[in-house]
Amino acid sequence: MTGKAEPVLTKEIAQQFLADNQVVSLNRFAAIDDDAAAILAKYDGGDLYLNGLTSLSDASASSLAKYEGNLELSGLTSLSDAASASFAKHQGALCLSGLTGLSDAAAESLSRYSGDLYLDGLTSLSTTAAASLAKHDGPLVLDGLTTLSDKAAQSLSRHKGKLSLLGLASLSSDAADSLRGMIHPVVKGVGVPLSVVKLSCIPLLQVSAIQSLINDIEQVAYVCGSTHNDEAAWELTFALIKFAYRYEASQNGGRVSKEIADALKADIKSHGVPRENLSELLDWEFEFDDEAKLTLQAVLDDDEDDE
Repeated sequence: MTGKAEPVLTKEIAQQFLADNQVVSLNRFAAIDDDAAAILAKYDGGDLYLNGLTSLSDASASSLAKYEGNLELSGLTSLSDAASASFAKHQGALCLSGLTGLSDAAAESLSRYSGDLYLDGLTSLSTTAAASLAKHDGPLVLDGLTTLSDKAAQSLSRHKGKLSLLGLASLSSDAADSLRGMIHPVVKGVGVPLSVVKLSCIPLLQVSAIQSLINDIEQVAYVCGSTHNDEAAWELTFALIKFAYRYEASQNGGRVSKEIADALKADIKSHGVPRENLSELLDWEFEFDDEAKLTLQAVLDDDEDDE
């Protein structure tokens, strides 16, 4: 139960929650007493959801940072530099999805935090902040960003964990190249460098799809293991091809244009995707227009003629 946020989470309510976490939903509260935050730091019953909070004192932040577990504070729209420094020591996922701004000092503090960091409320990021967050160790979610400067993209490309930028709508070619390059470490375990996979449609893709691409690659890496063999190579290639055209369809009202379908045919041919896997391309949740479907069917028919 969420409902309208109530004013203050008091010490007494925090004690009740520790005794029985089903008694009250902490998401109901818009503010928290420092004493209550100190009590909740001792909670060991699972994740701590405080998404109703719209303000947080530095003392409360210091206490909550000591809680060991996943901490959600998505109602906060701002965070002091002192609070950011405290959360750098937090152990567990840290969700600050409501933040609409982040100072350079706060970004530097959060760069020292190790764990899942959600900052998807940010719509802009300074070059200095990007350079700091690039040093963060763990998954970093910045889905609220719609664009990045060349320098910011170059900095974030050095981030060593998962990086989610699903909100990107426009990038310069230099910025896109920087971000595409960061996919290489993901496929290293499969032994197939991304640079050997050339797809006709890559110039048509939005970089905002990188996270989906990484997820597909990771699934392939999990299935194929760390050995470099032919099976791993075509599995990876097929995942890339499948992703590329699914994404194009999602951006085109669920339809794949004939131009894209023709490119798909060329990509499948050039990368030798096994015949038995091609039918998967016709089983998407997206609807194909008639011309595109005919082109895809021609890929299957051509393969049958070659057998």
